[in-house]
Amino acid sequence: MKLTVLCFFLLLPPLLFGQSKDVANTRYAERGNLISITNLTDLSECTPASVMGKVGKVKVEESTANTSISTAKSKKKENLNGTEASAKSQQEMKVEESVASASTSAAKSKKKGKKSDKKKRSDDSDQKVNVPLDRVKPGDRNAMFKQLVRKSVVVTVSGYRCSPDDPITAFSIDRVY
Repeated sequence: MKLTVLCFFLLLPPLLFGQSKDVANTRYAERGNLISITNLTDLSECTPASVMGKVGKVKVEESTANTSISTAKSKKKENLNGTEASAKSQQEMKVEESVASASTSAAKSKKKGKKSDKKKRSDDSDQKVNVPLDRVKPGDRNAMFKQLVRKSVVVTVSGYRCSPDDPITAFSIDRVY
């Protein structure tokens, strides 16, 4: 009996301390490009959130990468019953077309030497995203910043957001082709 207890206490500590650390799972395409990375964070009691769009400028700190994902919302209204649009919505569309044509004609009348100011459309929005880097292997981290999380790449980010003003803490990033 004493021998069994002694063996138990001698074998149990190495097994407990020898457990592996959680690592992020990566998925590569056939050509070797990183297309997905998951398991970046643990489960959370915060609200799940997801965003799809183009990656903005990436700022890397010690254990996180901060970026913004810009999304564009569609102005098109879908017809619910699949039949003709109502007369009121047709009139609204004509008004929008006339306003658009007036603005394009005004833009054409500007002098050629002046460049027009490029402004973001009012329907664009930026979502702030934090990508934790603690679980990412060093080799995968380099591939992540070269192929997945870089400016102008379209990705889908899933994560958690504890309040509406907080950035999304990513637990999964997938590239969209």
